[in-house]
Amino acid sequence: SLAVISFVSLRAFSFFRSEKLSSLSLSATDEFTAHGLRKFIPDQSVLEDGRVVDLARTGLFDGQIVVPSFLPRELKAQSEAGDEISKTKARKALEALRRLESLPKIGIQFKDIVLPEAVDLNDKIIHSAKVLNASLLTNENSPFRTEAEQGMYLAIDTIANALRPPI
Repeated sequence: SLAVISFVSLRAFSFFRSEKLSSLSLSATDEFTAHGLRKFIPDQSVLEDGRVVDLARTGLFDGQIVVPSFLPRELKAQSEAGDEISKTKARKALEALRRLESLPKIGIQFKDIVLPEAVDLNDKIIHSAKVLNASLLTNENSPFRTEAEQGMYLAIDTIANALRPPI
């Protein structure tokens, strides 16, 4: 069935992603790598969408979800300032983080990450994924990614659509 094909594709993707990232010689010397767990970092777009919680509940992510400590702080700031649309999106993202934390089978950890002068939130998240040798969970499909970066992105929208039953 389509769900099985999607699951197998995701596993193959994970293997090839790790092969591509190892060629970038990005080192990650933290407790997750020491225990052999895969790491996933959600970006703001995937948290705003919320389907990552449903996908995590299914056991799709067989590793650790790592949330850079700056992300909830920035989301909190956005939920208190700006236009109503931005506030609503930030509140949805914070709620998705709370729901992920409440899932018993999901390992979620908030991690302090030393960042260079990354100006915008997306740059900070991408840098964090590179430093931790993690897959970036996103809904944004940018055609401007380099070939080396392609392997670190895991598009939740694509996975969710693939798992949707055919009409």
